[in-house]
Amino acid sequence: MRSLWLLLLLSTVSTQLHAQAFGVQMGVPVVKYQPRVAGNGSDPNVFTITVPEPNSEFEAYLAFATPKTGVCKVVGVGKNHSNDSYGTETTSAFSRFKEALVAKYGNSQDFDFLRSGALWKEPQEWVWSVYKNERIIASFWTRANGAVLPQSVESISLEAKSVNPSSGAYLALNYEFTNFADCKKLMDQHDNSGL
Repeated sequence: MRSLWLLLLLSTVSTQLHAQAFGVQMGVPVVKYQPRVAGNGSDPNVFTITVPEPNSEFEAYLAFATPKTGVCKVVGVGKNHSNDSYGTETTSAFSRFKEALVAKYGNSQDFDFLRSGALWKEPQEWVWSVYKNERIIASFWTRANGAVLPQSVESISLEAKSVNPSSGAYLALNYEFTNFADCKKLMDQHDNSGL
C-alpha cells in the first residue's frame, strides 16, 4: 500500500512539473519533439515541433534550441482570427488565456495601449494598429513581478500579433526557460560567426 501511495505521489508531481509549456521540457534535445526547421531555414536553432500537450487556440509550436542547451524557449503560435478588424475575437481569446494563466501562475504585468501619435487609431483599424506595432497588448509573468513560476520557467508572455492585417490577428504564448540566456548567447555566437 505504501508503494502505491508513493507511485501516485510521484506521478502527480511529474504531471505538475511538465504541465506547463505545452508539455515541453527545458533542456531536452529538440529531436524528442519531431522538429522541422522553421521558416526558410535561415536560423538553425528555431524549429517547428509537435508538442505533447497542444491547445486548440494554437496552430503551430516553435522551439528555440541548441545542441548544447537543448530546448530553451517554446512559442505557441495562435490561429488567425480573420475578419476581426475591431479585434473583438482576438481580445476575447487574449482575455480567456490571460485569466487561465493568472489562475495558474499569479498576477501578470499588463500592457494594453495605443502609442502616442499612432496613425491606425480608429476602432475598425485595430488589426492594422497591432500589425504596425502601434497597439501593444501583452501580459508578462516573471518572479520579479510576483508570479509563481515552475522552477524551470524564467518568464511567460502572452501577446496579440499580426503578420498580415488581411488575415487578422493571433495570439503568441511564449515560455522562456531558465537556460534561455545561455541558449541565446550560443545562438548569437553562431549568428555572428560569419562577420
